Amino acid sequence: RVFDKTFEINARAYFLLARATAAHLIARGAPGSLIFVASTQGVIASPLMGIYGMTKAAVINLTKTLAVELGPSGIRVNAIAPGLVETKFAQVLTSDAELRRRWTDRAPLRRVGEPEDLAGVALLLASDASSYLTGQTIVVDGGYVISA
Repeated sequence: RVFDKTFEINARAYFLLARATAAHLIARGAPGSLIFVASTQGVIASPLMGIYGMTKAAVINLTKTLAVELGPSGIRVNAIAPGLVETKFAQVLTSDAELRRRWTDRAPLRRVGEPEDLAGVALLLASDASSYLTGQTIVVDGGYVISA
């Protein structure tokens, strides 16, 4: 049940929404930018979070695949892969002092992210400033992934 629900939300829903949005943009002859939210858990191994990590890896692959398929129509597709960010979803991790410390000790910026840390990347990907950027996953994690 958890497996199916996680895939339904984190993979299938992304695919269906992208398909509907792309069809609308293509019908209008309009360029566009699709931005997915992946996760660092889709980039690195995800012990104890394997199902979640698999779905986020699927989002990263979907980003690349759709970038190739939709690029000729002027539609860019990119993803943001946040690390640990202070959100309601991550509260179980951020509220645990030991887990939080393990994260901040490894991340070069020595802190947990804030939602605002993702806003600038989203604005870049939505704007013409990234008009030659597609199929990419931008990791926003304070350097955690590169610090293994």
